[in-house]
Parts: sequence; structure tokens; C-alpha cells
Amino acid sequence: MPAYLHPGVYLEETGSGARPVDAVATSVTVFVGDAARGPIATPTLVHSQDNYQAVFGPLASATDTMGLAAAAFYGNGGKDAYFVRVADPAAANTKAAALDLDGETATKVVTILASSEGAWGNAILVRVRKPAAADTSFALDVGHTVKRNGADVFVVDEAFPGLNLTAGDARFAPSVVNTSSRLVRATSASSCCRARLWPPTAPATSRSRKRSATATTSATGW
Repeated sequence: MPAYLHPGVYLEETGSGARPVDAVATSVTVFVGDAARGPIATPTLVHSQDNYQAVFGPLASATDTMGLAAAAFYGNGGKDAYFVRVADPAAANTKAAALDLDGETATKVVTILASSEGAWGNAILVRVRKPAAADTSFALDVGHTVKRNGADVFVVDEAFPGLNLTAGDARFAPSVVNTSSRLVRATSASSCCRARLWPPTAPATSRSRKRSATATTSATGW
């Protein structure tokens, strides 16, 4: 208690014990709409136009309303926004494009899937390269084709060298691909053993394959 030495009017302040309310930003925008790719029904925080395109793809057309909204938002100084891709779960193409890669016994050893549902995955190609026939390691290239001098040329977007199918290994193909790739996911049907992809082609003759979003797998082998 303060000491009051003579009569008068004194002002004494005491703490109320209540903390002030912290300011919270109310300017975060949410966009909901169609997109060519990206997670469905999952709010995704996006910080820039480049970030948006990496997740949901580039502007698809003049009717790509969410893509146009994103371009206008970031073009006018917008920063953080949530985007939610919507799709009909009953639609035929609301599934991820997929391709099975066969082993030496013509049985599936790896399935490569597009990282999200939609027909966009049909444009992705994968290529498997092996340094030698007896090797259990391989390289996986993910890319697309472009026309050059009238011919289709494979362009690598993502490369994963030194993979194998030994579960628990640091270069176990599904673990490496699923951690690093923006385009595809991988699952292994033979994580119990040191399976080898077939055929044992040299790098110069390895082939690329498309995957279809209108079917869960492709039954044909390599």
C-alpha cells in the first residue's frame, strides 16, 4: 500500500489480472473451385502465384476460374490464401492415373500413381533406367514429351537415381519418391525382397510409359 502523507485525491491503479486480447489477422482469403490437379477437399495454404501453380497447376484455360482468381489475387499484392479444390467423387476421372511396373516374373512390383486425381496425370510419362542387367538398383525419371522437329522428345521433370526395392534401405523407391516428388507417388508390392524391374534394359534403350486416369492400373508390362 502506498503511504498517503496528507489529505487529497489520489489515483491508484491495480492490475485486473485479465490479459489483453491479441490482434489476429482477418485478411486471409479462401478460394473454392475446380482445378486441374491438387488435393481434393483439402484446404491448402498458398503464399504466391508460383506456389499455386506448383500445387494446382498452371492456368488451364480462359474458364479456369480458380486459376484466374489466384492470378488476380497475387497480381494485386495478395500474400497468404487458402485454396480448396472440389471435384465430384463419383466422376469417372476422379482418380489418380496409375501404371504398374512388372518384375522378372511378369508380376507387379511397383505402382506409380499421379500425386493427385484427375486427367492431368495422363500427360505424365515415367522411364526406368538400369545400369546393368543384374543390378537391383535403377533410376526413375518422371517427365513429359514435347515436339521437336516433328518428333516427340522426352523431357525429364524429376529424376530419382539409385533406387531399389529393398524395404528399409535409404534408397527404397517408394520412400524416396513419396518424400521428394511433386508429380507422382509410388507403392511397392514386393517390399519383402530384392525385386528387380524387367526387362534389364540399358539406359540408352529404356522406355517411357504413360498412365491412364480412367483406370486404376495399366495391366500391360514393360
